[in-house]
Amino acid sequence: MKKRTRLVLSILGAGALAALAWQQSGRDPASEFVAAGQKFLASLRQEQRAQATIPFEDQERLNWHYIPRERKGVPFKILTPPQHNAADSLLESSLSDEGLRKARAIRQLEDVLRAEGGGSIRDPDLYYVSIFGTPADKSEWGWRMEGHHLSLNFTLRNSHVVSTTPFFFGANPATVGEVHKKEHACWPPRRRWGARC
Repeated sequence: MKKRTRLVLSILGAGALAALAWQQSGRDPASEFVAAGQKFLASLRQEQRAQATIPFEDQERLNWHYIPRERKGVPFKILTPPQHNAADSLLESSLSDEGLRKARAIRQLEDVLRAEGGGSIRDPDLYYVSIFGTPADKSEWGWRMEGHHLSLNFTLRNSHVVSTTPFFFGANPATVGEVHKKEHACWPPRRRWGARC
């Protein structure tokens, strides 16, 4: 059983590494994180910025989960298209093309769940962006994007990425068939490898 658990965790860990942009390119993304974080905050109105910004030392930084629930931060639901783009810049600085595709696909699954009777809580725009501290080259800060089956957390200190956890991608449903006129699978073939374990 322990061997099986280690194998599944290894598969999931490999999937997480593959989703991180700089793991594939060998680059240090800290300066891109800072620029993207500053761009996102600059795009927000004053009241939105207050909603999105949380002190780095606040315990909220440790309060992560992947279920649909109320969260701190600013939801995509109240962002304008340019603000959406600024939030996407944070994701693009952090994730590989594969990771970005999966993050977007996970959000789109909320439409499927709502169509199946999930109610208004199933919403691809009920994903929240939080900035912990102040994005700057020589500071300690972090950012999080979180919602149903998606929790991405990044921490930087003195121009270095020091943590990329918790890092969670999930899918519900895992596949979507003809009833919704599209095919979808967030985690093939890793999901199949895990199922065989």
